[in-house]
Amino acid sequence: VDAYVMRPRSVDAIQADWRAIDPNALVVTSPRNAQALIDAIGMNALSALDIVVAIGDTTREAIHAWPVRQAVAPEADLSTLEHWWATVTAIKDAAP
Repeated sequence: VDAYVMRPRSVDAIQADWRAIDPNALVVTSPRNAQALIDAIGMNALSALDIVVAIGDTTREAIHAWPVRQAVAPEADLSTLEHWWATVTAIKDAAP
């Protein structure tokens, strides 16, 4: 859900995308993106996620109090994140 592009998208648009996607994980790319999501969908929806992945330490700081399992992406690059996520998911799926 793209929640912030130079200015926050409308709350209605963010909420509609969130409902349509019904995500189980989230990548947060900036502190402003994190705040826009909280403002639009609320902490209850975020706490239902399996994991939230922050891109970078500044974003990690912004989400540290969220009541959800968290990780920090190894690099601030979406293609690297995609590969990392596939590896993490494969390991999780292989666990007994």
